[in-house]
Amino acid sequence: MKNVGKCVNVSGDVSARSKALGDGPLVRGAYVQVEDQIQTADASFVYIEFLDGSRFALSENSQMSVDAFGYRHEPYEDFACFTVTYGKFVCISGAPASSIGDFSIQLNNTTISMKSARLAGRIENADSDFVTLLPQRTGPAGEVLAHTKAAVASIDRAYQTLRISGVGHDLPTPLTLPSQVVIETYMGPGLEKAFLETVINGADIIDNFQPFDILNDQFLERQFISKHVYPSDVIREEPSHNELLEDAFIGERFQLRDGER
Repeated sequence: MKNVGKCVNVSGDVSARSKALGDGPLVRGAYVQVEDQIQTADASFVYIEFLDGSRFALSENSQMSVDAFGYRHEPYEDFACFTVTYGKFVCISGAPASSIGDFSIQLNNTTISMKSARLAGRIENADSDFVTLLPQRTGPAGEVLAHTKAAVASIDRAYQTLRISGVGHDLPTPLTLPSQVVIETYMGPGLEKAFLETVINGADIIDNFQPFDILNDQFLERQFISKHVYPSDVIREEPSHNELLEDAFIGERFQLRDGER
């Protein structure tokens, strides 16, 4: 099998299971091949860059595998397929993808297809599994398409978030989250600084990346910035007498404490 990727940074206990290269710790500079399985332990992370320019940051207690990969084949025949079994990650799709179906990640029973996108994911095999489209430094956020056996949903704006259930096949309507909520949802070892800068003058990937390079957005001006989620980009106007807000994910209502008014 050919090498399709390389570990550009690693910290803590990270292991790889490889049919061709054998099982053992994954160290910086080690190569990754198709059918390799990569796993991180507590307080560990790994950054992997692939031949097509796609990149993965895998945080602690996470597992991913490289299912298929083809690059520099005939025109319009490049492809990449991955599976994240559990954990937290940030992924950037490879630039050469000619269509949204060329780059995909399997998350339980949901397939995520990406084009020119930067995606954060949290997979816990429960109803609290999410993916969020992250902003690019310049240009549009890209495209992400999620599909199961029974449903399809797409996100194409920064901070749009889709909940993917560990059971069933339904996909709810995407929500646009405040950037601070996105950070709280996905942050973990290795995800504080990942995948903002690329190779400089042919040198190795630098260690200081920023997957959550926070952009100024209207959500930061909201009265309830870090704890509440709204299903649209419009700032919500609450009557002065109404001190109840609704959590957009689970539908529970709660009373604001005196210090939060």
